[in-house]
Amino acid sequence: MVLAKMMRACNIDAGNDDDWTEEGTDTEYFSDYVDSDNEVVTHNNSGDEGRKKRKRGKKRYITFNPNTPINEVEFSKNLIFEGPDQFKKVVQGYAIFQGFNILWKRTGDKKIEATCKNKECAWRIYGSWTFKKEGFAVKKLEGNHVNVQLGITVTKTTCYKARSLACKKILGTLEEHYNLLPSYIAELKKVNRTSTFEVVLDRGSPDGAVRFKRFYVCFDSLRKGFLEGCRSVIGLDGCFLKSKLGGQLLSAVGRDGNNQMFPFAWAVVEGENENSWRWFLDLLMKDLGIKDGYRWTIISDQQKGLEKAVKVLLPHVEHRNCARHIYANWKKNNGGVALKSLFWRAVMCTTEVEFFRIMEEMRAVSVKACDQFMQVGPQKFCRAFISEWNKCEIVHNNICECFNAYILQARAKPLIDMLEDIRTRLMKMMAEKKQLVIGSTDELCPRVKKKVEEARELSWRCTIVYVGESKFQVADLGEGYVVDLKRMTCTCRRWNLNGIPCLHAMGCIVYWNREEPQKYVHEYFKREMYLKAYEQPLEPPNGKNLWAKVQDPPALPPQVRKMPGRPKNSRNKDASEKELTRKRSNKKENNQAKLSTTHKRRGRKKKIAKLNLSQLRSNIEPGDMSQHSMDEVITQDQQRPVVPEVPSARPGCVSDIRPPKLQAKRKQIAPTLKAQISKEIALAKKGCGKVVESLLQIMMPDQPVRISYIGEYGG
Repeated sequence: MVLAKMMRACNIDAGNDDDWTEEGTDTEYFSDYVDSDNEVVTHNNSGDEGRKKRKRGKKRYITFNPNTPINEVEFSKNLIFEGPDQFKKVVQGYAIFQGFNILWKRTGDKKIEATCKNKECAWRIYGSWTFKKEGFAVKKLEGNHVNVQLGITVTKTTCYKARSLACKKILGTLEEHYNLLPSYIAELKKVNRTSTFEVVLDRGSPDGAVRFKRFYVCFDSLRKGFLEGCRSVIGLDGCFLKSKLGGQLLSAVGRDGNNQMFPFAWAVVEGENENSWRWFLDLLMKDLGIKDGYRWTIISDQQKGLEKAVKVLLPHVEHRNCARHIYANWKKNNGGVALKSLFWRAVMCTTEVEFFRIMEEMRAVSVKACDQFMQVGPQKFCRAFISEWNKCEIVHNNICECFNAYILQARAKPLIDMLEDIRTRLMKMMAEKKQLVIGSTDELCPRVKKKVEEARELSWRCTIVYVGESKFQVADLGEGYVVDLKRMTCTCRRWNLNGIPCLHAMGCIVYWNREEPQKYVHEYFKREMYLKAYEQPLEPPNGKNLWAKVQDPPALPPQVRKMPGRPKNSRNKDASEKELTRKRSNKKENNQAKLSTTHKRRGRKKKIAKLNLSQLRSNIEPGDMSQHSMDEVITQDQQRPVVPEVPSARPGCVSDIRPPKLQAKRKQIAPTLKAQISKEIALAKKGCGKVVESLLQIMMPDQPVRISYIGEYGG
């Protein structure tokens, strides 16, 4: 008891190891996959353990303004009135203005409830006093009032037809829309002369008409920004279009100096297959000047058509697969928390030695899971085997997923409107991101600066030995690494992979060389390179009213492929994704009032660190702590009332549920334990400085211990 108080007084928690987690990991688990900041995040299927409990928010009431005209009154939950009389008067005026009769279910000084007299109408309002009698508030408001006028009943089919006719008058027919495509392309080429716009028409349709098939877009300002200010990493992905005609949008997305998406090319195609991917990659290679893919990296999902096209067109490219999609397939046959943890540890580790050590652990748990993991090919999605030249350590395709979500609303529009929406969004994004850096004086991009500061804070735990010629030997919690500042490398490979100094290198830079870490960050993440990516803005074209007529023959829209069943806009989610989107329950956990009387409530036991008391006793010396503060702790402990132990018995049972041998053993141990605690209290009076030092030595046996004296009553 006393030792626990001493540890709490010194801000030491021996039972919590969260302060010594590996760099780059997150201690809160929300998902089974990898987030956009290259950190492992997992989802705890056993419950919400590990999450911070959300505090229940305070209700926000809206005070009713008595000067509001009755035709502008809008009821809402938590709308508060002065009293029941004002509430009833406003409800009556609202009903008169809306033209319906009220049926008062309850009226009084405490509660008022009113409904519409029409039984087919579900409108209902209920009000009562607030908890602290601050006012009379609307507690429930259900249904929308249906006011029957002119005796006309409108069906759903009639509403759908009316909406369709209104859309045709506003947007025009599909034929009229696609007739504007040649004029739209001519306007784009007029403003962006060096950009690439490629259209493919289908002349072999069954009806003999010329129909639209594909359209490729790559603006010159985006292409130059990617080549001059981004790394040689391209994310490729396709997403479905949600319009009536269907189709898919293929996209190529880069990663800028702030580790954010940089889309620079996209294409509308009839479907995602090997033919469409080869056509898209061929145009992309011409725009970027790529020959065989040497020193380029492509990240994609496991699309079969894309993999075949990449092997043919880019034989020497480094092709990474998204670890999130690989895990979704691997998890179907290899579930469980232990295998999930081993999977992500193997994916995120940065050295081959550590990777094969984790594989041995996985094989001990499940041989089948280990074999299936190796069959996929670790060189495609594990950090231990990826290249270092592009300074990009991501093993997921979240940059493309972000772009697909960024244009979600645009994907439901017709072709030209969708392309204009995408162009407008990117034009606005280019201008905003440029202003973000221009208004700052920092040499590094914001996200990179945050990572540098995190590594700097963790570098204190490293023990550094200078070797010579800018080389250092670094010890980090029992692990040893070699840092070379001249070559900007570390044998942990984190600095080699992402171009940002790791905590081992940060200790050598800051605490040994006394230098600023910005000097050792790669050029990709600095302000000058970031400005090159967003230097040239997207040039806007004129509106439809200024488009010139073109002599090119217009193309008809693609034929509508009607699928069986009700049309769907949302995709089928994986089982693991459904867990993340479940609704939160309003029921309080561990509610004692709802526990059954036939069950015993067991609490969770806190893990307590095992301390070597003999080692602590040998290290204690007097004079390390104020006698006043120690006497205060002991006095509080001695004044605590002794609560007699009650044997835990099941309901209906009279005797103790523990075996008789265990009861006798506890009675024998109790006096010895009490005497040992008394000795420790007597020794603790002499001081606690060495106790703290011994505790730190137990927690970190291989590290030197440094204790700073805070004040008379602290240690």
